[in-house]
Amino acid sequence: MTRLTQRDLDEAVESGLISADQRRGLIDLAARHHPAEGAPIDDEPFELFQGFAEIFISLGLVILMAGVGGLLETLVAKGLAPFSLLLISIVAGHYYARHRRMTLPSITALIGLTISFVWFVAPLADGAAFAGGAAPAQLLFISLATFAMLMACFWRYRLPFTMFPAGVSLLVAILAVAELASGNGGKAFLSDGFFDFRENLGAALGILGFGLLALAAALRFDMRDPLRVG
Repeated sequence: MTRLTQRDLDEAVESGLISADQRRGLIDLAARHHPAEGAPIDDEPFELFQGFAEIFISLGLVILMAGVGGLLETLVAKGLAPFSLLLISIVAGHYYARHRRMTLPSITALIGLTISFVWFVAPLADGAAFAGGAAPAQLLFISLATFAMLMACFWRYRLPFTMFPAGVSLLVAILAVAELASGNGGKAFLSDGFFDFRENLGAALGILGFGLLALAAALRFDMRDPLRVG
């Protein structure tokens, strides 16, 4: 019997024979029933892109978002650029991650989504009176909102790169909480003395806790891999 590869399944999704959910279901079924059979020598290949087409598409996305954002911000109305870039990133990310299964364009769209989302949410946090308008409180609101948005993207599209900006946003939130708990009013937040762990125990414990949490999440994700037979 002819064996199907993941590229065959990708072509089946593109041609409409099966859906993306059915593709993932078939891969999971094969992994459960044949965990070690047919595994290549390098069973965890790192593929940032599968061809030059993905590079050109990613460059086109960057030029499109930069051009649209610049034109709207300078010629139309200030404040419209982040919303338009957010919309472009959502549409492009959904198309390339869900339908075309292209890695590099999906990462490019995700970066654009993260930047435009922070750009869009920052004025909301600046206009709200979080803890008397302290910078750590505003940054806490922005980072938690960004983290929630990125986790929703990961749940929807399962793009592994999503965990990197999500981890950065969570780390910023932890550091903001440490500064708020210190009672300094945010005056030393992210200054040179903020990372002097001899003086700022809260930041040190926050970074240590984040590192342990990230390690535990990575180990749990790795041990759930059905191809881990050794």
